[in-house]
Amino acid sequence: MQHIVENVDFLFIYEVKPRELDSVCLLGAWLENRGYKVGYINSWDTMFHWHTEYRTKVAVLSACYNTGAYEYFLGHALSFEKVVNLQWEQVMMNFATQSKVQTGWDYYGKALEIRHVCWGENNREYLHERYGIGYDKMRICGYLPLDFYREE
Repeated sequence: MQHIVENVDFLFIYEVKPRELDSVCLLGAWLENRGYKVGYINSWDTMFHWHTEYRTKVAVLSACYNTGAYEYFLGHALSFEKVVNLQWEQVMMNFATQSKVQTGWDYYGKALEIRHVCWGENNREYLHERYGIGYDKMRICGYLPLDFYREE
């Protein structure tokens, strides 16, 4: 099998197809219409199938809570300059937001150093107050799948 390496501006590394694929394709098409080159990797598929390898300027992850998740998802990219966390799981369960016990949804390690997309002010304040993530590392954009319901 031929070893293929592609250089892209944005590499979307997504996990759950029904939850994420439509939205990353929508965002990817928007970027391509602006002249950027985009690649996609499904992290589950790579465990069972050979895939193209990518060098990218921006690696866009579906979720990144900690250093383990950071290393898992970014192990799919040969190189990258920046990392953005789309945070598909922003609707938190009460026990996760109110408990002081560390859960699998707590942010620590490398996850504190990357950029995060927030669906609203509440999520941004939660990440800042609970984990100390700087406002300069977060952007509010709203919930991407809602764009499918907009006329334009």
